[in-house]
Amino acid sequence: GVYNMIFELVEEIICNSNKADIFIEINFTDNDELLFMYDSHGYVEDSFSIKVIRALSEVFELSYKTTKHIYRKGVFASEKIIDSREDSINLLFKPDKDLFLYENIDYIAIFNRLRELAQLHENVRILLKNKENTNTIKYHHGLDAMLSENMYMCSPGSSQHVPLNINVTENDIEVAISMMYGFASDAKLSYVNNIKTNDGGTHVQGLYEGIYDAFTDYINNHADKNTIIM
Repeated sequence: GVYNMIFELVEEIICNSNKADIFIEINFTDNDELLFMYDSHGYVEDSFSIKVIRALSEVFELSYKTTKHIYRKGVFASEKIIDSREDSINLLFKPDKDLFLYENIDYIAIFNRLRELAQLHENVRILLKNKENTNTIKYHHGLDAMLSENMYMCSPGSSQHVPLNINVTENDIEVAISMMYGFASDAKLSYVNNIKTNDGGTHVQGLYEGIYDAFTDYINNHADKNTIIM
């Protein structure tokens, strides 16, 4: 619904940007509108997310370079000449309440997902604001933070350990892994293309089997054969 539309726009900005550091500012207006401001490197004209938001919003105003494009309920309304915005995009929109069943857009729901995306992408900094709150969301060691928080919930005391991090890129596929020893229980989180895979998958199973095989080989090759064999 409304939230998927917002989150997909943020993910699209992150994926399209070729900058080492990505900054996105999101403001809640008094009229329950959202104002996105971000670098033009993350903008693709008539991208899927832009088309969806334009079609499903009561108000849609996109300012880029010297033009502001204005739509009402998915229909082109007017165009205005503005001061040059060569390096930034301003996107103001209000999801159509005739199409979506919502009272107000929940700040906390937006914050929680943006926090998750910032943990997955350490080069992203997001400023989220409304009347009552201003939050800068940025992680220098995002997976470590995500892992520590979940280990604290599942296995208190485990979060004091230092995580082991592995980052590999092969055939344009990036893999990032963070792991630490846990006392009480086995806890795991996995994502593919920013989407949480609650049921794991072959990528998780393959990692577990690889760790187990490597650990077993190490023990068998280094332990006293008379005392420990796995």
